[in-house]
Amino acid sequence: MAFGGKKLLTVDWDTQDLRMALVQPRANGIELLKAVSVPIPKEIATDQPERFGAFLREAIRQSRIGNKHAVFCVPREQVVLNTINLPPSPADDLPAIILNQIARELPFSSEQASIDFALSSDHDPKEPSTALVAAVRNEDVDFYRKVASEAGLSLSRIGLRPYANRQAIMACVSEATNQTMLVVESGPHHTEISVLRDGALVFSRSATATMPVLREERLDNNQDSRITTPGVLDARESEHTREAISRLMVEIIRSFEAYRATDTSASVDHIVVCGATGLEAELAQSLAARFAARAELFAPDRALDLSANRAKELRGFSAVLGLAMGHGRDPLVSFDFLSPKKPISRRTVRMRKVPRVALTAAFLVAAIGVTYGKFVWGPMAQADAALEAYKKDQPQEKRIKGLKSLLDIVESWDEADQYWPETIVKLTKVFPDSDQVQVTRMSFSSDERGRKGRRKYVATLDMKLRTAKLGVVNEITEKLRELGFEDVIPGSESPIRGRGGSIYKFDTSIRAQIPKRKRGKSTIAAEAAENDEAFDDAADADIEAPVPENDVAPANESVTAAAAISGRGASS
Repeated sequence: MAFGGKKLLTVDWDTQDLRMALVQPRANGIELLKAVSVPIPKEIATDQPERFGAFLREAIRQSRIGNKHAVFCVPREQVVLNTINLPPSPADDLPAIILNQIARELPFSSEQASIDFALSSDHDPKEPSTALVAAVRNEDVDFYRKVASEAGLSLSRIGLRPYANRQAIMACVSEATNQTMLVVESGPHHTEISVLRDGALVFSRSATATMPVLREERLDNNQDSRITTPGVLDARESEHTREAISRLMVEIIRSFEAYRATDTSASVDHIVVCGATGLEAELAQSLAARFAARAELFAPDRALDLSANRAKELRGFSAVLGLAMGHGRDPLVSFDFLSPKKPISRRTVRMRKVPRVALTAAFLVAAIGVTYGKFVWGPMAQADAALEAYKKDQPQEKRIKGLKSLLDIVESWDEADQYWPETIVKLTKVFPDSDQVQVTRMSFSSDERGRKGRRKYVATLDMKLRTAKLGVVNEITEKLRELGFEDVIPGSESPIRGRGGSIYKFDTSIRAQIPKRKRGKSTIAAEAAENDEAFDDAADADIEAPVPENDVAPANESVTAAAAISGRGASS
């Protein structure tokens, strides 16, 4: 990312909220300086550039944002989106190829639109590529120009909101590069539904679904702080809320089935829900149960180095953060409807080559002169001296490689050492009560991965669970991640049949990678004392683990593990 180190203001809005993020670009990403969410009064029409631009200018003034260098984005409902497969081509030829193909598929003339594209990966002129092509009507682009002008902003780029969300997910979710992900950004009137496959945006749709926006009562309508966002109220008992989520679920399922028409083997591996309506948590649980996949709320804690609580306040800021994270990248992999990529004329290509040819000729002449003037005497003697030095260093290099190989073996053996009792104690601290969940089986395994000399040992925990209601497995999953467990994967929740009278209704599972124990004498002693105290508390409680009827505990270390956490809602 490179735009001279200048601060950047990214702006996005819907019919009810204006969201702004002020960031400082860094070599490895961005630093969030301020994030502001401002409710839009009903009397302010967001489709009138003069009135809305004046409102934006006042919001920036009250928020004390001095920066005028801004980036906007276009929502999905204003864009015609298509995917085009391209033959191996030089980068300069891509705009002409794409414009020629997309012109036949637009519902309006190509002269009436701003057309831009983004490649799904870095460009290789010798390999075929895939481009996501988007067309926005000229009057819509002019609308954003007028809003920026009325707000006193210098508009440097207009991006695409689904692509900005994709950029934020890629930066915040480590598994995004090798999974099929369903991304849902909920809004008061439109919800954007996108599918990412191996990091590429392969499907996007805007669904019209009115969602109630839940807010806490505030004294000041204009929120101006470092990080702010609308509050969330408890709406579980609201019939209106449940109906809204049900309608949205229908649209999401319909959208994914439309994508499956182009990829019949597709299935959802991961779900991310963005937005600030207040219904995102309940929507995520419904999606996790429907698609039997891990679902989480958007949280940029890792990408922005924020605490978990601060990251929760930014769930509605995925688009503005994605605009900032993608700004300054290679134009071939980003959208800009303000200055879209245009075909290059042959004369321009020839003129570009002239200084390149002249510079190459000058470089060759200079190189020949320096070579003859400096290295004509004695080059062979220098080469012989370098060869002798290399021969002297070669035995030492072999000894260093042999020592490194031995150290790798010792480190691999040390990594294989696991601490199951301590892991079980950690589980007892986060498990719900027994009326919520029951562990029917627990097992540990240690696998050796990697090639010889670079082997690593990975310890894995597998649990079979029975829960009293849907969503409990997701709560346990999040708690395990907070404890440091990695690659935590919840299983699907299947109804239990033929168990009348039992409080447990669903069978499910959790698989997780056990975190490595921190080394160091003081750390080990502290953890040992903590674990001894936890075991003493469990012994004093004198809690017996209930054994369900017709269930037989396996005769291995799973019995000990399950019994150890029975006091927190699990049983062997």
